[in-house]
Parts: sequence; structure tokens; C-alpha cells
Amino acid sequence: MWLRDALAFDLPCMRTMIYGYDTTLGDSESFQTVQDIAISFVSRLASNGRSSPSAKPLVFLAHSLGGVVLKHALLEMANSASRRHIFEGVRAVVFFGVPHKGMSISHLRSMVGGQPNLTLVEDLGPQSTYLRVLDDQFSGLACQSVRVFSVFETKRSPTVQVC
Repeated sequence: MWLRDALAFDLPCMRTMIYGYDTTLGDSESFQTVQDIAISFVSRLASNGRSSPSAKPLVFLAHSLGGVVLKHALLEMANSASRRHIFEGVRAVVFFGVPHKGMSISHLRSMVGGQPNLTLVEDLGPQSTYLRVLDDQFSGLACQSVRVFSVFETKRSPTVQVC
């Protein structure tokens, strides 16, 4: 994985951290929402000393669902008196292939069926009210002081396949 294995060597003056969460779709009993994952992420940042006003600046790289989680986390930070210092330390965000306006979820819906994680999948659809509201709120927030970069593919790539 580039972030874990190479980024620290490419940018030795930076401290890199990876935040992961359960992305299992099939046979999942998880009922976590994007909001739940985002709040957990913010709590982890705070417990690592990021809520201190003297904490070093942050640059976030986020891919796919991680970008949606990060957008929600940044809103949580900005709107919380006790977490505002974390947000104020964010200098830039780079989104890689993030479904800001939603994505086709029919293949994902068939994988989760009636499982508890269906809500998370539905929140990623192109008609998602959640994504629309999140995008509107984040657009106003990003204009404050955070530089935002979005990178996306321009060629077709394989999607999830059910075996």
C-alpha cells in the first residue's frame, strides 16, 4: 500500500498515519453509519493529541468512502468547541475517487441484501439526501481555510463483482 509503505520515504519530513475501519459488506452485522465512522475518527485524532492548539498542521488524503467519512469528520470538528482546534490545523484535503454526488449502488445493494449495513450503502447512492446535504455543508466549510483537491479516474475500471 503506497500510503503505508512508500509515502514516509517519499516525504521523510512528514509523519504519516493511516485510519482504517471495517468495510466488509457481505455477511456483515455492522450497523455503523458514515456518521459513526466519522465521529470515531475525530475521537481518535483527539486522543492522539490533535486537539491541542499547538498540534502540527494536517493534510488528509482520502479515497472513496473514506472521503465521505472525512467530509463528515471535518464538519464534526468545525462545529465542536472541543474539536475546533483539530479543524483549524487542517491545511489541505486530497480526495481520490470520492463519490461526492453519489455512485451506482445496485451491485452493493445486492451484496448486502437486508443486512444492517444497508443504510450505509443507501447513503452512497446518487439520490442520497445525506450526500447532498453533506456536500452543501462541506462546500461552505472548505471555503474557510482548507485547500481541497479532487482527483478522479477518466477511464473505465472494473467494479465490485459478486462471485
